[in-house]
Amino acid sequence: MKASHVFAFLGGTILATAVTLLFTTDTGRDIRKQVSEKLTKEELDKLLNVLNKEKKNLENLEKEVNDEIAEVKKELKKL
Repeated sequence: MKASHVFAFLGGTILATAVTLLFTTDTGRDIRKQVSEKLTKEELDKLLNVLNKEKKNLENLEKEVNDEIAEVKKELKKL
């Protein structure tokens, strides 16, 4: 990885953080309170279950992709 890529990534991260801080007027506590007022406990639990399922799906997909990459590397070494 080139140094310019690292600096570009760090610059983007800093810029995104600065923009977020500028445009976020509420504290984390206030935002959590607003969310809890709009969603019931059951709805939050359902949402959490969906997110956990998606996380597992992504982890499985990551494993499949890594396995596929390993197979391709083996094939390339044979050439």
